[in-house]
Amino acid sequence: MQTHRLLRPVLSLALLASLSHAPGAQCPGPDGLNGPCWQPVVPNLPQFPPWSIESTNVCWTQCVPQQVCSLVAIGQPIQFACARYNASFTMFDCGFNPLLGGSIDMEYTRTWDEVVPTQPPQRLQVWRFAIKTDLTPVNPAFADPCSIPPCLQTHHAAFYYGYMDYALDCVTGQWQNAMVLYHNCDEFIHDPSLSSTPGTFHPDKAYAIVAPDTPANPFVAALAPPPVGPIVAEAVRIAAPPGAPCIAEDPVQGNVQFLGDGCGCKFALNPKQLAARKFTGTGSCVAAGFGASSFATLALWPTYPWYHMMTASIGTWTTAAAYPGVEFAWVDEGAILYKDSCELKNYGELYYGGSTSGGYDVLPGMVPLTQNFTDVASNVSFELPGGPAGPLVGSVMSTRNLIYVNVP
Repeated sequence: MQTHRLLRPVLSLALLASLSHAPGAQCPGPDGLNGPCWQPVVPNLPQFPPWSIESTNVCWTQCVPQQVCSLVAIGQPIQFACARYNASFTMFDCGFNPLLGGSIDMEYTRTWDEVVPTQPPQRLQVWRFAIKTDLTPVNPAFADPCSIPPCLQTHHAAFYYGYMDYALDCVTGQWQNAMVLYHNCDEFIHDPSLSSTPGTFHPDKAYAIVAPDTPANPFVAALAPPPVGPIVAEAVRIAAPPGAPCIAEDPVQGNVQFLGDGCGCKFALNPKQLAARKFTGTGSCVAAGFGASSFATLALWPTYPWYHMMTASIGTWTTAAAYPGVEFAWVDEGAILYKDSCELKNYGELYYGGSTSGGYDVLPGMVPLTQNFTDVASNVSFELPGGPAGPLVGSVMSTRNLIYVNVP
């Protein structure tokens, strides 16, 4: 049973202190990242505030979940390149003891508007990031086995990935947030032939940190098949390195196909926490003699753990009383063959991020979006033909490309 209700009085004060209010109570609008093929663009993004809130730590043993209460605090995001940010992160237990800390790499993907079914209705603008981080133990004396993966007894840091949302109320100027961070089992993160953090630590266990988990909108770990179908929106984009200009996104079309599901840690037909999805997409920008940008997930299993995009069920928020509403969350990782018509190069890449379905109704915009989102960022990229220069997994590495799509 969770004990996060003990946190309510103190957390309410902390949350009020961390809320940010936008002057003029208006949303900024489009992010400015669409434009002519391969041309520089100037992003239009707000100043994102720090935030803290009640959260939950989920651990799965052979794909069966357990939850314990926690609190997360995320610092002011600091921009270091085009639409790319770093922010400090600390996770506390219910006694306010810091357990894990680090710096989150935040790769901005896109924005959209939602409507909250209140009277009168509230309009929110949401900005989504694919995120990754190497978290280190802060206070091992208070370590909870469902909160701290045992690999941290050997290695300095544990690699987590997922997504983060910033939602701005366009009337009040108040911010709300949601976040999932996930540390996978040994096969995906500690394989000695792949990893910078090799070993046998938790072969049948995976770990997540999810926020919010509040009395207004509790989060429950659960299983559900991820959304599939034709890609109806959006795009791919180069994650420009520091000092380089932002490059316009490239709209894509394609397909997401369901291939099968089961338990991935260790492999079994049930419970069905992990789904395999095949992603294929083609961009709109065509380079003479090279063609359009494209991406396709790769079936590398059983040599490597990825059979196309591996999508793990995390769970669902349960009420519409607070952001993100009644919404289901997954995390995604997979190997992708990426053809880049801007750089005229082919890459082998490993991607991480998250997917969501449901939540509040998405308002029509410049690009009509559904309620089924997948947003991933590359963590390893190597030009083909050729191979990676070092480990494929185990820590935060450089991001080259972003993929963000919707299915019906």
